[in-house]
Amino acid sequence: MSLLNSEEMIRYLYNEMSPEENKSFIYFVETNPAIKEQFQMIKEGFDVLNSISFSPSKRSIDRIRHYGSIDGLSMQ
Repeated sequence: MSLLNSEEMIRYLYNEMSPEENKSFIYFVETNPAIKEQFQMIKEGFDVLNSISFSPSKRSIDRIRHYGSIDGLSMQ
């Protein structure tokens, strides 16, 4: 897959294409089986990343608060 194709796939997934580009991209993917397979793999990864949520550990929060208190900042 070319860099151009992968950049277009990312633009499509983030809804950064004009309606005309969107239509052209969908047609290109649907008419190229190898590109369609690669796009499906990228989309699966994109969907997984969107479903992940992160939260800092208590230890990280405590370290940030401690660091803030060194400079006299209140982090309550």
